Amino acid sequence: FITIRLRSVSRTYDNGTVALKRVSFKIEDGEFVFITGHSGAGKSSIIRLLMCEDVPSFGDVIVDGVNTRSLSPRDIPKYRRRLGVVFQDFRLIPSLNVYDNVAFAMRAVGKRRKIIKKRVEAVLEIVELSGKEKCMPNQLSGGEQQRVALARAIVNNPKIILADEPTGNIDPALSLEIMKMLTVINRSGITVVVVTHEQDLVNYFQKRVITLSDGRVKSDTAREILYDEPDEGDEDIQESQEDSVAENAVDEILTETLAPASEQRNVREEKDVTASSVNKDPDNSDILSDEKTSLGGESDES
Repeated sequence: FITIRLRSVSRTYDNGTVALKRVSFKIEDGEFVFITGHSGAGKSSIIRLLMCEDVPSFGDVIVDGVNTRSLSPRDIPKYRRRLGVVFQDFRLIPSLNVYDNVAFAMRAVGKRRKIIKKRVEAVLEIVELSGKEKCMPNQLSGGEQQRVALARAIVNNPKIILADEPTGNIDPALSLEIMKMLTVINRSGITVVVVTHEQDLVNYFQKRVITLSDGRVKSDTAREILYDEPDEGDEDIQESQEDSVAENAVDEILTETLAPASEQRNVREEKDVTASSVNKDPDNSDILSDEKTSLGGESDES
């Protein structure tokens, strides 16, 4: 299933600046894709188009089967529910604590208090912020603020995560941590698109890379990705093994928290939640029905 398709997309602004020139690519359901390029290459223009903050001058942007040209202003908020967005500058609400910043996204679409509490607690555990619920944004480090933003992006179980330079305001070690969290989230079946200029991160994760230059697609590795085997004495081996232990624990939380909506998208069999495991927890049935309602575009009763 093609989740994102850009078809001969061009964008020229009123001042004559040509941001995009006949850009075409497609991203399949569940892919992890980096979009890279120098400043002014067109990366942010693509994010704005995907968020429906802008429209192409020519061509089509199709997301989850919806041509954004067909959307009226009234349709856009509902369209954006399928997206989770992570920004470089975090965009947290300074007057709200960590819990309420994450819960805000669910309250905005009418989720019930019981569901909000369960999901917010789960996603804060995923991003390793349990115990920080009452902290205000100005009491957090840059990395912690970005993890709150990531929690907010995934709490409504979006089909697509758009991350616009998510590591731009944090140090390299924390950048690696944020990107690892995004890869774990991707394993739950969520499509992840990361705009970045940090080539070291791109090289480290060896995912598909679309490179832009002067508004055009310069290259697209697509599925032609080669994974080098590490040398026997590679220092990264021990780190990778340690990371896998933590990631496996996070995977279990993601399966419980995010899988119900993934089932509706027919995500790979090994990520499905069986009916028997759902029935073991009566509260999970609430989440399942709630997510079906959300994907259908209807709000829960207050």
